Amino acid sequence: MSTSISPLGQTNNSGAQIITLQNATTAYTLLPVQSGSIVQVPAIAAACTITLPPVVNAVGCRYDIVCSGVLGFVLSITAPAGTMRGFAQQKSNDAAGAYAAFVATAEGGSATIRIGAANFVGDRVSIFCDGTIYYVQGISSSAAAGAVFSFV
Repeated sequence: MSTSISPLGQTNNSGAQIITLQNATTAYTLLPVQSGSIVQVPAIAAACTITLPPVVNAVGCRYDIVCSGVLGFVLSITAPAGTMRGFAQQKSNDAAGAYAAFVATAEGGSATIRIGAANFVGDRVSIFCDGTIYYVQGISSSAAAGAVFSFV
């Protein structure tokens, strides 16, 4: 696993730490101390899983995962079973290009949101934890046939 983490003091204008996953990364675990981080995911050479911390350790944690490249493989963001709720929206492939396709989790929650290989640069997932649930919002500008996002 190879990641590039900005040195202490190197942040964006909002003060958030920037974590850049490298092409060969297949697994990465976010820590509570990385709350507020922006995780950049470039084009990846294989399927990759980002694991969130246990919800009891993540009260108030917030993460933004941004595709800085076209992935080419599936990116999975995983939490403990049943603790992820929210929605993702993707540009539809209708003539108007409206953002109409929604994918929502089941009422009981999910464990993983996946970003498919048909993503666009700039697609993102924002995550917040209240200590019980991870609240997830995803957005994609891809109009590819089939969902860019899926919850499992």
